[in-house]
Amino acid sequence: MDETFVRIKGVWCYLYRGIDEDGNLVDVRLSETRDMAGTKAFFAQAIELHEDSPKTVATDGLASYPRAIEEELGKDTEHEVRPCTANPVEQSHRRIIKRQL
Repeated sequence: MDETFVRIKGVWCYLYRGIDEDGNLVDVRLSETRDMAGTKAFFAQAIELHEDSPKTVATDGLASYPRAIEEELGKDTEHEVRPCTANPVEQSHRRIIKRQL
């Protein structure tokens, strides 16, 4: 999962996106903030849609991820920090960002 800053109808906000190991979209969420509340809301929404927690969540290491993963997905969900080039969702953001230019 990852977040990126996007402009929608002239308003800047954060787009949280998650994909599975096959590159399929799991969920998306817009948030005014890039903080614990936005991160937890994304995970809560994703679990509501899919009903089960993933075994592993790969992120870029945003400070709010570890606590949000533990509180929303449970202690059994592993948090894996990956550099931008090794995180597939980071790469999929490029198409979204490119469309804004």
